[in-house]
Parts: sequence; structure tokens; C-alpha cells
Amino acid sequence: MLSPDALLALLTRQLTLMGSGPRDASPRHHTLHAAIAWGYALLSEDDQRLLRWLGVFPESFSLELAAQLCFPEVPDAQREAIALDRLSDLFDQGLLQRAGSEFEGHARFRMLVSIRTFAHEQLTACGELEQAQTRLAVVCEQLVAKIEPELAGVRQAEAMNTLAAESVMFRAVFDWAVEHNVPETGLRLIAGLWRFWANRGLYQDARSFIDRVFAVAAPELTPVWGAALRGAAVTAELQTDWKAARAWGESAIAIWEALDDPGQLARSWVDLGNVFSSTGELELAHAAYERAYAYAVSAGDQRMETVARCSTGNVALRQGLLPEAVAEFEAALPIMRVLRDQWLLAMTLANYAIALIRLGQSKSAISCLNECLLIRIELGDESGRAMALLSIEEAMGEAEIGGSRTREALEIAERLGAPDLIAPANVNLGARALQQGDLRTAAAHLAAALRAFQEAESPIFASESIDLIAELAETSDPALAARLMGGATAVRAARSVAWEGQHARRSKALEQRLTLTLGDDAAAANRQAGADMDFRALTIEALLLAQQQSRGGELASGSDVLMAELTARELMVLRLLAEGKSDREIGAELFISPKTANRHVMSILAKLDCRNRTAAATRAHQLGLV
Repeated sequence: MLSPDALLALLTRQLTLMGSGPRDASPRHHTLHAAIAWGYALLSEDDQRLLRWLGVFPESFSLELAAQLCFPEVPDAQREAIALDRLSDLFDQGLLQRAGSEFEGHARFRMLVSIRTFAHEQLTACGELEQAQTRLAVVCEQLVAKIEPELAGVRQAEAMNTLAAESVMFRAVFDWAVEHNVPETGLRLIAGLWRFWANRGLYQDARSFIDRVFAVAAPELTPVWGAALRGAAVTAELQTDWKAARAWGESAIAIWEALDDPGQLARSWVDLGNVFSSTGELELAHAAYERAYAYAVSAGDQRMETVARCSTGNVALRQGLLPEAVAEFEAALPIMRVLRDQWLLAMTLANYAIALIRLGQSKSAISCLNECLLIRIELGDESGRAMALLSIEEAMGEAEIGGSRTREALEIAERLGAPDLIAPANVNLGARALQQGDLRTAAAHLAAALRAFQEAESPIFASESIDLIAELAETSDPALAARLMGGATAVRAARSVAWEGQHARRSKALEQRLTLTLGDDAAAANRQAGADMDFRALTIEALLLAQQQSRGGELASGSDVLMAELTARELMVLRLLAEGKSDREIGAELFISPKTANRHVMSILAKLDCRNRTAAATRAHQLGLV
């Protein structure tokens, strides 16, 4: 009788969906609601209250959390035993079920959705909802405070899994904190959960929480604000939102300076240095890491001393100073193993392996990367796993680039929506297609890579795509190929970045061939013309070339020009905007905050030279994007 959409709407009101039962049945069997209410009435008052309060959990829950929520007045040593005894009464009557197998040795329970909905209704009817929600927020804060230190310790994997099991509850508590204007709860959760979000690649969810909490909170010079700002800065960095990462990082530093906390200053200066490193401001990055090291020494924090030294090694690696980078990594690795911070160990192994690859020590590099990969898998770090897979292929040699590991990495990257991973995976696939002479496939992958690098706002890495795209024009337009290579080289030179590795060798060979084709003077003139180009214009020219080649040489259309101007995320926003959706609706569709959606809309209007949303929507319709 009903369409799927109509069914879905009715299922949100499932307690009354059953309608009337058989006429000869007892009243309690006429509706699902009546059946549950009849069973509820048979419970003792204490068990009724227990069932009501368990209804505040949005999904399954552990015995430990149920005990803390419902029996806060019972001493710690007796709380779980008493809770188990009371929960067993509900379990015996079919009101509770086991939630699958035990998780990490902890019992978990669930209620059928219909029963939980009823319990929640009773909680509201008894006037206890606000009290229960407040208590759940306290329980969440206590759990996060307990687990957070373990996220950088020996029990990292177990701690990550514990938090993963409660992720739906955290979402519910964030919603409650924002709706009821309780920013302190949101700030504490951001401060304690950002490592977990980073490890699991939950960047969009994290950013949504952060934007919503910050929108209702007034900044203060307090440790919780400093910690939350630090978590926000790292999250924005992982999203490649460099502007927000820098602003939040600097705000965190200002708070730690006011509180005179050298240990936290060391951490936040490393974070800020990472932003500078990612944007190619390597001198600023090096200075930030040096300040972090000084603060770590002052605080007596060996872990952060080691992190700061590793970070300076990363700068040396980007600058092509391989012996210096190797020295820093080799000094850090034994300390990392003693500290047993697996996440940091994996990061150091990955960077050390890259240096070894550049030095031609592939066998040692693969050994490091295999260890790194095992750690990433154990921690559930999908983004780290993707990076390790790409690096292993690079270490195995040019013949392996773009193979099965790259395809696996690309699947992970697309699932996470991570442009900084989508891009290098497509670069590898494009390079493989170039090797095989399949220019059309190569062009499609390299265009996808360049667009992803645009979205990630990574000009240094985008230059790698442009260099490879230049090969597509070698025969048809060698002057254009030389211009593109000149522009890409200028981007790296302006940031003192040395480009090495498999793809770099391929581009150097292309540069030599172009010089032979054009002659020394013409090749140099075209390279200089490319170096003088605005980076945005250079990127658009490279994208249009790649898009034309991917269609077998057809000329670029107005739609192609528009697509070259906008990032992949901006195109998504434009299509939704053209459908008449508001910032809030766009945010809900793309799992971003309304504030972030509006930032994309403003960027679109500026790039398309449109005065308002209507003009931008009209342009999108004219070009057939909607």
C-alpha cells in the first residue's frame, strides 16, 4: 500500500503504526504501544525508573556506563554488581537484550527501538528527561577524561575501540550540549576526543561538532578552552583548512602563554609548525618546531622533545636534506619504542621510510613501512593505512606504482572523503597509465588528482600533478608542456621544497626531451613564462588540458572551465545551491556545518563573479551542472 518514503515516515512513529489488532484479542494486544505499556505496568517502581533512564541511551550501552548513569550514589566497588543484578530483571522479562558479542571483555546491552522509544516517552512524561540527559553528559565526560590519557599510551588500540563503541552516544551528547547551551560539555569532549577522530578519519563529523560548539561558546582563558582549540586546530589541519588551523592554533598558544603552561605550548607550537610545513612555509615551520623543543625541555617532557626533533626532521626531508632527516628519525625511533606511543611510532616510521626510499635503501624502507602498516591496522587508522600502502608501492619501485595497493588506498580515501589521500592515489594511477601509453586514462586520473589537491589547498603537491600532466602535451604542444613544468618548478622553489622520487625522475626526463625538441632558448623562455604565471591560472590551464585529453582531445567547454575554477567540494555545494537549498540544508546534505557551507558559497560567488546565490544557480543551470 505504501511507498518506501511513506513507510519511512511512518516508522518514525512506530509505536502507533500497528493500528488495531484482532477484535477478539485483549486490549493490550491492540497496539504495540499498549503491549509495551502493559508489561511496563507490571514492573516495580524501581525497575520502571531503571527502564526509563536506560531510554536516554541512543543505542547500545555498556554495563559500566549503565551503572554510572543509573546508580551514581552506590560506591564504586559495588556499583557494577548492583547494576548487573538490576539489569538482569529487565533482561529476564525481554526488555533488554545482549548487544552482540562482548566488546573488549565488557558486557553490552540494547533495547529494541520500540521499547527504547517507549522508555524515552515515559522519561519525558515523568519530568526526568532533563535530569537524565544531564547525567548522561556527565557520564560521557567522565569516560572521555578516563580514556583520553590512554590515547597516547600503551593501550592506544583498546582506548580507540572503546571510544568507537560509544560514538553514537557522543553524538547525542553533543547535540544536547548545543541545543541546551551547555558549551563546557562540548569543549571537554572536543578536548578529549580529537585524537580519536583523527585516528579514525572522522574529520567531517569532528568539524561539525567543533563548529557547533564554538558557535555557542564564548572563548575564555581556561585550560579546557586551550585544549579544545588545540583539538580544533589539528582537526582543521587534517581537513586541509589551513586558515582555520592557523587561527585556532594561534588562539590556543595565546591561552597557554597566559596560563604559563610550557608543556601545552610545546604541543601547540608543533601543531602550528605542521600547518606551516603543509603550506610550504618551511622556515616558519622550522622556527615553530624549535620553539616547541625549547618549551618541551623547559617542561621536562621527553615525549614532546622527541616529537619536536622528528618534526624538524620532516622539514629537512621536504628540503631534500636527507642525511639530516635520517639522523633525526634514527635518534627518535628508540625513544618512541620506549614510550610505546604506537601512533607516533607509526608516523616516525613512515617518514623515516620516505627518507630511506630517497636514499635508495628500499629494502630497509619496506621493513619500516610493513611495521607501520601493522600498527595502523591495529589502531584502526584508515588514513594512515592508506598512506602506508602508497609508500610501500613507492619503495617497491616504479613497476609497482599504481598497483593493487594504490587502488586499495584510493578506496579508503574516497570512503573517508580525504582529498589529501585521493590526490596521491590518483597521481600513482595516472603515472602507471602514462607508463602504459594510455594517455586518456592517465589524463582522467591526473585531473582527479589536481582537483583533489585544489580542494586540499596543497600547492606543493599539486605541482607534482601539473608536472605529470605536462607529459600529456609533449607531442601536441611542447611549448605548453614546458610552461606547465616551469610553473610547477616555481611553486616548489618559492617554498624551498625539493621534489624527489619516482615521479620526479620521470619529469626530469621529460624536461630533457622538451629541451631537445624546443631548443635551449625556447625551452627556457617557456619555462620562465610558466614560472611567471599566477598559480590559479596555471592550475586551470593544466586541468583544462587534462580534461580535454581524458575525452580523447575534444575541446574544453564552458562547463570544463567552471569545473577547473571550483574545487570538488564547491561543485557539490553549487549543485545543492542551484536546487534552492539553504546553508543549513547544504550542511546537512554534506555533513558539514552551516557556517562551513556558507564559506563555500561565498567562495563560489567570488570565483564565478556572481553577486548572489540566484546568479550562481542560474550559471550552474546554464552549464548543465544541475
